[in-house]
Order: sequence, then C-alpha cells, then structure tokens
Amino acid sequence: MGEVVSKASGILYHPLTISVHMTDLCNSKCKFCSEASHEHTYDFVREKDIIKFLQSHNTSEWTALNIHGGEPTLSASLLKVVRCARNLGYSRIILQTNAHRIGTDKTFAIALNESGIDLYNIGFHGSKREIMDKLTGVHGSFDKALRGIRTISGFRKPIRITVVICAHNYKDISAIVLLVAKEEIAHINISAMQTGGSAMRNIESLFVSYSKARPYLEEAVCIAKSLGIKVTFEGFPYCVLKGMENYQVDWKAQRLKVLYRKIIIDDFNKFLTQTIRMYGPPCENCEQRVVCSGVYSEYANRNGWSEFDPYVVKEV
Repeated sequence: MGEVVSKASGILYHPLTISVHMTDLCNSKCKFCSEASHEHTYDFVREKDIIKFLQSHNTSEWTALNIHGGEPTLSASLLKVVRCARNLGYSRIILQTNAHRIGTDKTFAIALNESGIDLYNIGFHGSKREIMDKLTGVHGSFDKALRGIRTISGFRKPIRITVVICAHNYKDISAIVLLVAKEEIAHINISAMQTGGSAMRNIESLFVSYSKARPYLEEAVCIAKSLGIKVTFEGFPYCVLKGMENYQVDWKAQRLKVLYRKIIIDDFNKFLTQTIRMYGPPCENCEQRVVCSGVYSEYANRNGWSEFDPYVVKEV
C-alpha cells in the first residue's frame, strides 16, 4: 500500500484547553461573523458561570484558557476572569480580540496585559483600510487594530493574526502576510468562513470558492515561509488545499472545551462537524477523512462537491 499524506502539524492551543465565551457584545459589525455579535443589545453571559467553569477543571490537565466573544474587552469581568485563571494555575491564557480598545485605551491595555495574557489572537482581515473597514462595518477599524497590535508589541507579548477568507479579501492575503511581517508578528492563522449568523445573511457578497482562493493562499504560504512566519489553516477541507496538509490545524493534537453562556461544548471542533459541517460523496473513501473535519454544509449546498478531490491510497 502507499502512504497516507502526513497529517497536519498546525497547533493553536495546548492539548487540553478550555475556552469561554466572555460576552455577547461587540464593537465591530463584521459581515462574516458567525455569531452576529453586533446585533446583541444585552449580555447574557454571567461572570459567576465563567468563574465556576474555570474552577471546575484541574489545571495540571487543562492547562490553557482561551477567551473569546463577542469582543471580550467590552466585558467588565475580563480582568477579574484573567486574574482568577492565573491564580488557579492556568499556564497559558489566550485572548481573541479585535484590539480596538487595546489601541485606544492605554490604561486599560496596561491593566489587561499585567493581568496575565500570554497570547493575543487578533482578527485582522485586510491589508488596506478600505478592505478591512468594509468587512468589519466600522470606519477606522484598520487603524484601531493596527494601533492595538503596536501597543501589544510594546508589551513584548506574542501576537497571532487570524484572517477570515471571503470574496473581499482572498486576493489580499499575500499583502496581509507582508504587513504581518512588517509588524514582526510570527503567526498568521487563515480561517475558512463559517456560514452562519451575519455570514449567512451576507453570503451572496462574501462567498468565494476554495478553488478560486487556492492560488492566492499558495502564494501567501510561500511568502510567509520565506519570511519565517508560521501559517495555519483552519476550517478548510484537506483536499482543497492538497500539498499544504502540514499547515492544517491538527485537531487530533488539541481539544477545545467551550463554555457558551450556560452550555458546555465538550469538543468544539467535533461539535462544528456534527452541527454545521458535513461529509459528501467524495469523502466516503478518502484516506484523510480521519483527520479532515468536513465541509461547511452551506458551502457544499451552494457550490456542490465537484471541487473536492479525495485522497486515494494507491497500491504499490
């Protein structure tokens, strides 16, 4: 028998990481937001539920905490939660943020950093103002995020950039890599768009096929590699990025357990596969199905299965 293509080596989290939905609220209006966070006017997240969740895990096993939203920096409980997590022994704390408040409120930024953030994961979706401001629905978001990045760089803390790929920015991805390099950021995570929430309502203007985006993603990987920047791909089916398997996030090596308000999702990647992803005819005998998490259902319903080319192990 031949050999199956080597599995992904992309790492985003510790092997056992808990993740908390910090707030329903957001100060961006991203067209691709699967949460549609900016439409919320009331925050249903309770601080006591988050603290209880943190306390319920053995930090010798569940070593890391990921904080997401909404926009976590809008939560009045954020600093308390971070300090609590640090006191409980979580060895790595990741904050997912648009960095707007970090770039505009110096006092808050210093307090947040001193509370114990280890890695800032910043959503950054265009190399130019007109692209990013259009996608986020907020005038000045490009400049706010860039100021946030530079504030964090001044703290000498690591930054990971996450880019959600859609019709407005897939041709811009190499330019984003170059901007990342200029800002001395070591890791760019390129994410397929989840087709829910705001993304579903804006699908006509946002949709781009994986095959159409692929040449630009390949170019971006080559540039990033030449500049020593780490690249990971999140949410893309393996077969549409053949030859780039080693950049895929390795969900066999890491598990994300999520608290979403009062709901606990034991394994977030598996949850997505069970709820909003699917496998189709090309997946039935694909040798990479064991590591591939499938295709977003709305994507397959819209674009069909013709571009998905399964891995077949050949006899030798």
